[in-house]
Amino acid sequence: MEQIKEFTSAVELHGYELYELPTGYCERSGWLITGRTVTGELRHYAPLRQFPGLYRTFSSTKEEPTAIKEFANKYGLLGGNIGAIVPVPEEPAPYRQAMGEFLEDWYQEIRSMRRFVSLWDGLLAARKSGLQPQLVVQGSDSFLVGSGGSQIASQHADALLFDSLRLGDTLRPALAYLQVEVNRRLDLHLVVPRLALDFGQTSIVGAFMPDSLLGAIWTDFYVAITEGKGPEEYKTCASCGRFFEKILARRRDAIYCSDACKSKAYRRRM
Repeated sequence: MEQIKEFTSAVELHGYELYELPTGYCERSGWLITGRTVTGELRHYAPLRQFPGLYRTFSSTKEEPTAIKEFANKYGLLGGNIGAIVPVPEEPAPYRQAMGEFLEDWYQEIRSMRRFVSLWDGLLAARKSGLQPQLVVQGSDSFLVGSGGSQIASQHADALLFDSLRLGDTLRPALAYLQVEVNRRLDLHLVVPRLALDFGQTSIVGAFMPDSLLGAIWTDFYVAITEGKGPEEYKTCASCGRFFEKILARRRDAIYCSDACKSKAYRRRM
């Protein structure tokens, strides 16, 4: 999986801003997030190599403007199929054209990732315990409940999954459903085999290259599934809140994802 981790993304050095696009300017209206400036000064980084577990950080992001802005300032815009050229108010001109993303699209992507991470965690626990997830009906909805008693899927959100479930046989259909849905998103974000230049070795290598940060987040989830990684493989940084892999921490009892976060936490205590 090493080649997969060399995908690079970019973050605006001056950060991102939120604004409300009124009706009449384009086909959609509502709250957007976009870059602060037109200079295009960017910080490039390799999300899959530097931040394994980013899919969990994304799925745990709150569906509120300040949380979206904080995520974007760290990791950039999602890109892919949710980006759009939109008019942004600016002085002295009435507006400028910029790449923006509607917050409602962010919320939808977060909910989607959260659903499938919950399903994967529940199915992984069921596979390890040998206990089939149970079908439970509550009111007008049905739920798939894991071995720990937590709801890992609902019929309201995943109707196609529940169409394939049978009493006493829920694990295999649920795994097949997860496979289809994750593969569909990998296709959507063009996560396919490609040739890439390895300048360090002066050679051409095979690589899986997503088309955007959103594609990289789904690729990160794909890697976690293929390596059988569940929630017990990660910790949440006590400073910045992002998920990081326990195995990559310098110490088993580490509570910070990096020296920078450790130093930042120390300064806050001073």
